[in-house]
Amino acid sequence: MPQQPHDGDPAGAGEVCHNGSSASATPLGRRGRRIQRNASGLVGSHRSTRVPGSTTEPAVSGCEVVPAGDSGLPFECACAVALPGVSDAFFDRVFAEVTDRDPEVRRAGLKRLAIWPGYINSILTQVLRYEEYSYAWSDCADMLSEDLCDDKFSLELFVDDLIEAPDQVVFDRLAGLLGLPTGTRLPGFAIDGHSGACVLPAPAVSTDLHQRVAVLVTLLGSPLKSVRQNAVRFLAALGPGVAPLLRAIRNTRTPGRRAAISALAELDWTELDPADQMLAQRLIRVKQPGEVPQPVTPQGEWYAVPTTDQAAVLAAFDLRDPMPVTMRMGFAPWQRNGPWRPLPEYLGYGVTGQYGQVFVTPVLDGWTLVFADSSVLAAEENPTEDEVEFAAAHRRCAELSRHFGAAHWYLESEDGGCFDQSGWCIAANGDIVRSCYYDFDIDGGVRIGPATESGSHPTIDETRAWINENSQGGAPLVRPRSRASEIAELMASLKASRPDFAFRPRAEVTDDIDDEPLVWEFRSLVVASRLSVNPRALGSHTRVQGTGVLAVPAGKPDTRRYGALPI
Repeated sequence: MPQQPHDGDPAGAGEVCHNGSSASATPLGRRGRRIQRNASGLVGSHRSTRVPGSTTEPAVSGCEVVPAGDSGLPFECACAVALPGVSDAFFDRVFAEVTDRDPEVRRAGLKRLAIWPGYINSILTQVLRYEEYSYAWSDCADMLSEDLCDDKFSLELFVDDLIEAPDQVVFDRLAGLLGLPTGTRLPGFAIDGHSGACVLPAPAVSTDLHQRVAVLVTLLGSPLKSVRQNAVRFLAALGPGVAPLLRAIRNTRTPGRRAAISALAELDWTELDPADQMLAQRLIRVKQPGEVPQPVTPQGEWYAVPTTDQAAVLAAFDLRDPMPVTMRMGFAPWQRNGPWRPLPEYLGYGVTGQYGQVFVTPVLDGWTLVFADSSVLAAEENPTEDEVEFAAAHRRCAELSRHFGAAHWYLESEDGGCFDQSGWCIAANGDIVRSCYYDFDIDGGVRIGPATESGSHPTIDETRAWINENSQGGAPLVRPRSRASEIAELMASLKASRPDFAFRPRAEVTDDIDDEPLVWEFRSLVVASRLSVNPRALGSHTRVQGTGVLAVPAGKPDTRRYGALPI
């Protein structure tokens, strides 16, 4: 169920008790860990047992896999990428610089550390643990606080630092970076033998995780939004065993009660109190009539059909139990850099993390859009050498066009590099009439279809002409400038501004533009803006009919309905 409206009370947890844990007396003496994301979005851990000043200097410290049971993290690691060239001597050098008495040297060290952000937590946390470096706390605290708010992996590791704080003074110093007030104390659980007002129901998780849970429920009370949001997701990742604890917090007068509602929604909407469910449904009904569409940059797949009959769309996709939602709520799971991502957050090869529900939009300028992951609608088989990528989506698109006269399928996935994908398929009266697929990893990068009986494919110029002939509006597509001409113009500009400096391209640039239109000119959002509805161009000018719904596939009755979606 979606988030409750905020009434100005920061989300968080209530009273807390002293943790009493111990820590090493030597900076970086404990096993500092560095999170490393690999190409699949999975996480490994770089560990250093190096103590600054030691005479032993291992050559290179690589990355190792840390199972969830060893790391205490609520996710499991499968593989990791080594960090060639980074030795433990790096820790010595940067630690010495950020703790130097000279402010200029400290600033230089922090600047160097910013190049390797994964080490910020390991090094700067140790500076803040010891009184002898108090003169360096201010600069280090600023960088570490920013890192903790921006990087959820750093925050997850920082929980260990809070657990291992040797006393309340160090705990307060570290907790202050997350917005917690001085004197904050971790809650005790009944199973731990505690008694008194600060006792909460024990979570049904391993007792080894109790201190971690205690820190996370405390962070629900942070005034910093990003800290609260990550605490919510970390708790939800631990599973339904934390639900009784979260319900107990929700029923208190502590500031963490609202974030506890969000955490319960992340687990399952059925975990919410019936009164909270009714309140959210009432808020949805109030907001729906006057909601103005907002631009959405999608991450994933969606279909577009030219119909105003939502019931027919639900039937065509074999969906059941439609739940009315606002557009803001429905679009949330399929937005890049949006307000919410499916849990667990996994950006795999090409598409978003799998979310079991399907969003059917209201009618937008005469089109109904359906956002869903392929594996949710049906099992996506691996295409053979003779099949196109996302063949099942193409077949579904053709089948939909038999019912609605036309149907479109779009794919947009941007991961900042070689995992980018973009594709579309246009069907009419049961036949695929045009398709295009771009993927950095396939031979040639792009494929245009459908192929003829002789095996030939439409050319770039033919595809451009076809889009212009069938366009519903917007400027016609034109042949783009070549990469060579653009770079030549840029080089001329640079030489004019810096005649004393020699500029040279890093590689030979040709006039071949075969791949250029497919990367930019024929991207799914560009084509959608010509042939149907571009989600990124939604706004007050968009004509809206009806309301959107979240539904689940009829063949998957056990689909979990969850998510602290924004209303």
